Amino acid sequence: MGRHWDPTNCTIDNVQGGVIGLVHSVVNVTEWMQAEAELRASEVCKRTQTQELEAATHHFA
Repeated sequence: MGRHWDPTNCTIDNVQGGVIGLVHSVVNVTEWMQAEAELRASEVCKRTQTQELEAATHHFA
């Protein structure tokens, strides 16, 4: 299983506006990405069930 990361880079500026450093941080967003994928799959399933129900309802109407 792969991991998903969200990197961020921010500069550290001096009072003259020049860059004197860089802050690099990385956040593991694997669980968030998995939850998002599960939500999308659930939405597809619900949409399919709704379409099937509507088709069956129209068939009997």
